[in-house]
Amino acid sequence: MSRCFLALVVLGAMLFQLPESVLARPPAINPKTALEELDFGVPQFTYSPSARRVLAEISLRENQLLELGQWLSLDQAIELALINNPELSAAYSTIEGQRWSVIAARRRWYPYLSVEPSRDSSLQFGASQRQNSTSAPIPGSTITSETNQSWNIQANLGWTFFDASRRPAIQGAIRDLNAQRLLFDVAARNLVLAVQVAYYRMQEQMRLVDQYKVITLLATLQLDLAIERQQQGRRLGNQIQQLRTTQRAEITNLIDAYVALFEYSVELSKLLALPGLSLVIPADAFDSPQPWLDPLDATVAHALGFREEIAVALQQSQAQSWRSSELLGAYWPRLDLLAVGKLDAFNNMSLVNGEASPNSQLNAGPGTVGIALNWSLYDGGIKAADAAKRRSEARTLALQADAARLQASAQVRQAYVRYVGSVLQVQNTTDAVSDSWSAFIGAIGLFHNNAINATTLIQTQA
Repeated sequence: MSRCFLALVVLGAMLFQLPESVLARPPAINPKTALEELDFGVPQFTYSPSARRVLAEISLRENQLLELGQWLSLDQAIELALINNPELSAAYSTIEGQRWSVIAARRRWYPYLSVEPSRDSSLQFGASQRQNSTSAPIPGSTITSETNQSWNIQANLGWTFFDASRRPAIQGAIRDLNAQRLLFDVAARNLVLAVQVAYYRMQEQMRLVDQYKVITLLATLQLDLAIERQQQGRRLGNQIQQLRTTQRAEITNLIDAYVALFEYSVELSKLLALPGLSLVIPADAFDSPQPWLDPLDATVAHALGFREEIAVALQQSQAQSWRSSELLGAYWPRLDLLAVGKLDAFNNMSLVNGEASPNSQLNAGPGTVGIALNWSLYDGGIKAADAAKRRSEARTLALQADAARLQASAQVRQAYVRYVGSVLQVQNTTDAVSDSWSAFIGAIGLFHNNAINATTLIQTQA
């Protein structure tokens, strides 16, 4: 049955969306209720103390799972995964980074402004003194100092109104952004698929645990009955050893089922990025798969329309084509409209015997407006070679899109056939299990009525 469930999940993932009523879980078997309904009683493990201890430990672990577990529906699990999963958050951050790349490419249309300031300063100091013929100082000596400071600011305002590489750069960045958004959708779809698979596996494992509980208790009940008969003087040969071996085997199956149940719960908790020791327990019912109603051609067409891998390859191919055009556009001249303005400031401070004489000037120089031509005539063919490489990569990506389309079509057709066959297998297997269970219960009744021996019962159980 598990193959059918997984086939359904894969097919639904290829179609990006599962039908709402495809899978659900029937109520779990209550071992005690099942035994009481069969009128066999509940085993007391009187003659199986070690088995009692093992099952008590299993019960303890089950209680821990119930205490740590969060009962979630499949929709709730998917919602938590989409919100909490760090890998999906990282993919979204990549989209944000690429979005800023688009903004940066578009801002190449904006004008640019640059300012070039400069400053000079100087300080001069002097003193003079008059003297007579006898070298005696004469009143009237002069002490002078002079400070000069000048500032110059030049502002350049420009706008590139013709650049053949600008539009291809913007378009290439947009295609890269589209590809990143589609890759985010791929990551989200893969995450949803992983959550669905883990959820369905845990549902299946919970069902197996329930069934192994019933079988283990029945095996113990049979062992207790055989030992009581032996104590009453019946000769059973090696039947008790056979029944005890069967009991141990069923306990081993139960332990393995619990281990797998915990592992699937941990895996599901990891996908949901739950904190600490939190575990997930499916709250949805588990039901048999329903027939797929869409015809094969419509299913394939739907899948091809929703497979993001195809669109990603096409967007990346277009991005490389635009990158090639951007490189070739660099060979065209670039025209800029330029405006230059200057502002000069001068400040002079003279001190003569302590008396200040300030002098300041502010001059706005003549501005200029013109058109600048920048043209790289020859670079050795480097950009042309790089452009040819980008065109080749664009063709490769376009072919990858065709390959992805063929692969998606083949995968959906195979999954469609497997699913249709699996639905039939589930129906047949369900009937076979029901028949086997009825035969097993009937054999247990015959064994209790002393109509068959333990060997025949074990063969029926196998």
